[in-house]
Amino acid sequence: MAASKAYLSTTQVVESSDGTFVSPPCPPPPDGLYAETEPDWGTINVAAGFESVTAEHVAAYAADGYLVVKGAYNSDVVFAAHEAIDRMCAETDERFEAACAGHKHDPEAAAVGQDCPGIQLEAAGEGLPKGHRAQFVRKLKNFHSVSKELDCICFDTEAWGLIARLLGLPNPDLEIFQSIALLKLAKVGREKPWHQDQAYFNIPIETTPSGAPTHVVGVWVAVEPATVANGCMQVLPGHGAPLNHFQRRDWQICDDQIPAKCAIALPMAPGDALFFSGLAPHGTPPNHTDRSRKAVQLHLVPKGYRRISTDDRLAVFGNEGKVCEC
Repeated sequence: MAASKAYLSTTQVVESSDGTFVSPPCPPPPDGLYAETEPDWGTINVAAGFESVTAEHVAAYAADGYLVVKGAYNSDVVFAAHEAIDRMCAETDERFEAACAGHKHDPEAAAVGQDCPGIQLEAAGEGLPKGHRAQFVRKLKNFHSVSKELDCICFDTEAWGLIARLLGLPNPDLEIFQSIALLKLAKVGREKPWHQDQAYFNIPIETTPSGAPTHVVGVWVAVEPATVANGCMQVLPGHGAPLNHFQRRDWQICDDQIPAKCAIALPMAPGDALFFSGLAPHGTPPNHTDRSRKAVQLHLVPKGYRRISTDDRLAVFGNEGKVCEC
């Protein structure tokens, strides 16, 4: 398989001749980097459905960088999402396949929210023929313009209305910057090291009318049970300043910058949704269980929101020329 080096924003992948991307092998994280127990839910910013979100929840999002909405999506929506993801992984979704065909990854386009649809595989899937590598798919990207079955999540009016509230905007006039399906495979699902999503995006850091530190909002929807053991999302509440990132196991925050015992694991049932700031440090540990963990993740910004250059982004999040080590 002919391959060339490419960079997914600043995450290294290998681009193959058929247009898929392969993640190189990744070493395990050091011990103690992630929470190993469920949180005290009495201390978590969580609402029981969209209709239960209060001004206090919005204020806590601005301060802590996240909000969990339990039961955001019903079982019909979750089932449709699961089926759509499985078809794309099996490479039998004709619309998604047509959108992927002939496209090459463009790092600059990805950084401004204009990347093409695509499939990213774990290293074990490299070299396998199309239609025989579904079990090694790590990531599906930018399906929001072609997968109608996922419209009920991607363009959900309640979610967009909540995002407007979290940003303090008068109306949900938003755009999807990126859509991803994240698949943490049973037994072999790799870690996603601690990072801030805005370190990948050419979006300026500007405080919102609500007091949130950035206009970038991530939405992470559990499609399968996400547990502490199989790699649920973990966050560092209240750490909303930009941090230096380094190319180590990924484009990541240095491990020694993660305060010991400050990580909070956020296990979620299918249909639960996590709303999080583009500056909220977060990561997911490896999955060593016999159950996979599937999720849909979106990033949204106000429609037409301005972009910055890659140099300007790396001047904030990069480490070159700075007195810092990892």
